[in-house]
Amino acid sequence: MITGGTASIETIEERYRSQPLDDTDIIVVGVDSLETRQSIWNHRHMFGDWSLYLDGRIGYDQASVYAVRNGDEAAAAHYESTLLRPTGELPCGQKATAYICYLIAGMLGSLVVLWLNRQPLPHEMYQKTMLESGAGPFYSVVNA
Repeated sequence: MITGGTASIETIEERYRSQPLDDTDIIVVGVDSLETRQSIWNHRHMFGDWSLYLDGRIGYDQASVYAVRNGDEAAAAHYESTLLRPTGELPCGQKATAYICYLIAGMLGSLVVLWLNRQPLPHEMYQKTMLESGAGPFYSVVNA
């Protein structure tokens, strides 16, 4: 249960180039390149004493969010396996669909609330709206 306290949010609006960052509780990764994700993950020890690592990914009609608590080896292994998956190039208009960004924001927010309340976190949340098939949305949660 959240019981008062203060929080501060610092955004870094520049390209990450493996520079060390001050101590932080939560790292939120929202980049457009698997190589950059790999670089940030590989340099996570430079972020001080972090507690929660979140990565939001978007592609046309699907959204994925990954969560790793510092020290959770199963979550780390699951996340690392996603950094090895091949990704396909999407046409320009399909790289980011506006309403999918809002899904990502909601998923990230729900993970932060779970973390703040010391609740278990899923390792992955996935939403596909299935625009082409007309089959309706698909949602899954992975606890590796």
